[in-house]
Amino acid sequence: MLNFVEAVEQIAIMCLFFLVVICLWTHRAKVLVLFTGDDRLHCTGLDCVWWTLCRCCGLCDHEWTRCLTRSSCCPDQVRERNLVRLVGRI
Repeated sequence: MLNFVEAVEQIAIMCLFFLVVICLWTHRAKVLVLFTGDDRLHCTGLDCVWWTLCRCCGLCDHEWTRCLTRSSCCPDQVRERNLVRLVGRI
């Protein structure tokens, strides 16, 4: 069973948390500028598909494609390079 001091402490922490969330929400443009350098998030549905499915939520950079181009029959401009980055530059 909680004593009175612990209960007041938990209520105070919850109030402080909600106050911080409210401040972040009211100043969200400034918070976005702080973290991204822009006051808006530029994201489309296809960006979300690319990020989640093709990039594994940012965990995959497709360096494994280098082993596919190690063969001597690959052209020099493609040999041992990241295929996804090469296609992205086209």
